Amino acid sequence: MVSINDVYQKVLALANKEQRGYITPQEFNLFADHAQKEIFEQYFYDLNQSMRLPGNNAGHSDITTNLEEKISLFERYDKIARVQGGYGDVMLSELTDLYRIQMIRVDYKKTEGSFKVAEEIQLNELNKYGSSPLGVWSKKRPVYTRYSGSSRPNILKVYPYPEPAYIRQHGISAADSGNSVTVDSVVYTGTAAQPDGKYFYITDDEYDLLVENMSANIGVQLGTGGANATILEKVNQFRNGLFVKSGYIRIWNDPLGGGIHGRWAELDGSGPDAAEGDWQVGDVILMPNRNYTHRDRVLISYIKKPSKPNWGYEIINEKALYKLENSNDFDLHDSEESELVYRILALAGLAIQKPELTQTAAALEGAKVQQEKQ
Repeated sequence: MVSINDVYQKVLALANKEQRGYITPQEFNLFADHAQKEIFEQYFYDLNQSMRLPGNNAGHSDITTNLEEKISLFERYDKIARVQGGYGDVMLSELTDLYRIQMIRVDYKKTEGSFKVAEEIQLNELNKYGSSPLGVWSKKRPVYTRYSGSSRPNILKVYPYPEPAYIRQHGISAADSGNSVTVDSVVYTGTAAQPDGKYFYITDDEYDLLVENMSANIGVQLGTGGANATILEKVNQFRNGLFVKSGYIRIWNDPLGGGIHGRWAELDGSGPDAAEGDWQVGDVILMPNRNYTHRDRVLISYIKKPSKPNWGYEIINEKALYKLENSNDFDLHDSEESELVYRILALAGLAIQKPELTQTAAALEGAKVQQEKQ
């Protein structure tokens, strides 16, 4: 990464030489974002050109190797993508930093060989592939296409349709009937006007079902009166058939304390957040369903967009001073510092109407590019 403060100070030093003008932090941040995007976009054009030329055996001086190293800083591998509904729609809009897709892999849980790389096809080729006995997709040879709709922009559709990975967060299915317990009563530890419903109560049979059928207990904690609390692995809370939240719960089997009761637990020992301790009679505690742990998954490897740079500052004695906490460095490779300085200087020259500054920056940038291509 390139320090944004280093670039800013160098830009100011060059711009103020011979009293050419001052660049405000707001202007610099705009120019910095534009310059970073230009450099980032140029990587792909340069890579296309360099791959047409013969390389060399010294990796540190090979143009293609260097460009691939710079691009690798933006690569994200096997990001789990959410499949919405039962028609293979992957919501790319949720990957807010997505720039270009590199590879998509699909895991169909009943297919041998685990993940399969999906082939991209164009939307206008969909019927041709689907109607061809040799080209038709299968779970051993998945394909995907991209499209945008008026209500759902930027959709990726996978064929054959994967089963949604998070189906249980939308409601409780019939398959969950033997995998859940129901809250019988609650204890309000708050005021009568503002009860928080922190503690829930369940029956003996439900307690046995929870403790015995969980794949692993996180641990136990000594409670008051000699009663031990069992901290169970993550469960999901449902209300009226709809998902509320997930987390760890702490269960006490304490006859002296009023029976079997529990509450949300924090594993760091800080205790539950009262604001999140709401339980109501009839709430369902859904244990992890072992049949759902290997649902179909779609993994996307992609190149992300560079994050927006920002030179953060605070005004002290009418002067803008650098503030690290509010700053965001450039995502680019360290070797791009001088390129950033030259490009920002060129833009600043246009803004402050100093053409000689733009000309100087363009000459410096041109000399650097020429040196790289020799």
